[in-house]
Amino acid sequence: MKKFSWQIILGSSLILLSIILYLVHYAVFRDPHHIFIYMLGDIAFVPIEVLLVSLIVHRLLSEREKRTRLKKINMVIGTFFSEMGTELLKSFSLLDPRCHNLRKFLYEHLAGDIKRVYSLLIHEWVDYMKHLKDKYPYLFSLAMRTNPFDREASVMVR
Repeated sequence: MKKFSWQIILGSSLILLSIILYLVHYAVFRDPHHIFIYMLGDIAFVPIEVLLVSLIVHRLLSEREKRTRLKKINMVIGTFFSEMGTELLKSFSLLDPRCHNLRKFLYEHLAGDIKRVYSLLIHEWVDYMKHLKDKYPYLFSLAMRTNPFDREASVMVR
């Protein structure tokens, strides 16, 4: 026996609920004319409602997809420049004799910025380690065995 998908079950239960509510309305008021007038009005509004909902949902989904795509592109660009982009730009600038100003900028500013970032990271790491040592000695012990600046560091005690 084949299982029904959740959309079919949801649709069937909503139609069944609607029929039950119309029957309750008929049982209370005994006015089929009123029921059919409003049912026809509701059915007439369904295409407009579908149009509005589909436009809004489509816009929301496309904006979300665009944000996700931009986030991934920014991650790729950031990874490129953190791994090799600065050195690559320095190397290219050495090959171009007209790039004296760019070369000067790269050597003076980018190298200084990278050094400043690493010094801030090391400073943050030391502060974090002091906090762990004072408050959480077991986490401090684990963190001492894993140096974030050493790619071969391991948590295993040897």
